[in-house]
Amino acid sequence: MLKLCVECESENIVFNKDEKMWECLDCGYKAIEPLIIKQAKDIETCDDCPIYGEVCPGGAKASPSGTPIDPPCTYWDDEQQVTETMYDYDGRDY
Repeated sequence: MLKLCVECESENIVFNKDEKMWECLDCGYKAIEPLIIKQAKDIETCDDCPIYGEVCPGGAKASPSGTPIDPPCTYWDDEQQVTETMYDYDGRDY
């Protein structure tokens, strides 16, 4: 598992015990939680996955019409880097 700055994705972050926040030594950004990167091969259950809950409901699901919906992990290889922001939605309708 790798912890990065949420703003600039630098690895140069430290936990500030006084403020109880993570601080980037490169850009100065502060966050309650760092950006966590895991390799797909290190994720054993949905609970271990950074995108579980917010982006992915976990496990195989079906649409209201019964069409199967595979979770994203179905298509990852072992070396895939998984972060909670890898599927960020920017709010635009295309």
